[in-house]
Amino acid sequence: MAETITQREFDERREAGELALTLVGMSNVGKSFWSTSLTHTEGFSVIGCDDLIEAELGTVLQEAGLNGGITDVAKWMGQPHDLRFAANQQTYLDLETMTIRRTIDRLKQPPLGGNIVVDTTGSVVHTSGELCEDLASHSTVVYLEATAEMQQAMFELYIAEPKPVVWGDVYCGQTDKSPQDALARCYPELLSRRSGLYRQMAHVIIPRQMSLDLDSGADFLARVRGMLPA
Repeated sequence: MAETITQREFDERREAGELALTLVGMSNVGKSFWSTSLTHTEGFSVIGCDDLIEAELGTVLQEAGLNGGITDVAKWMGQPHDLRFAANQQTYLDLETMTIRRTIDRLKQPPLGGNIVVDTTGSVVHTSGELCEDLASHSTVVYLEATAEMQQAMFELYIAEPKPVVWGDVYCGQTDKSPQDALARCYPELLSRRSGLYRQMAHVIIPRQMSLDLDSGADFLARVRGMLPA
C-alpha cells in the first residue's frame, strides 16, 4: 500500500481540486451512497465503476434481452451455481480490470481539474494485487467495513436485490441441499476473504455503523481527514 497522506496534504489537495478518494467494500455497504453525496454536496466528480462496466456490456445485455442497469447485469451474470456463471464472471472481471486501469491512468494525469471519488465495485480486489496497489498509490483508499453482525442482513439483501458478485473460488455447492443453502454457507467466507484484501489496500477504515452516524458528505470528509496522520 502507498504511504498515507497527512491531514495537511488532504486539505491542500482538496483546496486545489486535486484530491482523489477511492471507496472500497462489499456491495450494499454504502459506497455509491457516499459517492453520490460527495458529488451533490461537496463538488466531487465521480468515477462509477459499475456504470462503466455496464456501458461496456451494453451490446451483450441487449443480445440477452436485457435493458441495462445493475439488476440486469446481475441477471446476465447469474449465480455461481448457474452454468453461464464462470464465463460471465470472467468477462465481468476482465472489464473491471480494464476500467480500473483507465481510472488509474486518469488519476496519473494531473491536474485532475477537480476532486474525484472512485466508486469501485465490491470485486475490485479480485482484479490483481498490483492493480490495487497502483490505485492506492494515486488515491486515498477508504474501506467501508461491514461488521460481522451485518453479514446475515447483507446476505438477505443480496438475495432480495441481486448485484453482480465475483465469487472466485469461494463458492462450492456440492454438499448443500440447495443452491440457496450453498450461497448462505459461502457468503460469510466471501466477506471474510475480501475483508482482508480491502484492509491491505486501505488508508482509512470506516466501520459501517460509524458511517451510518454521519449526516452529510461534509461529515464523511471530516471523518476521513480525522483518521489520517496529523
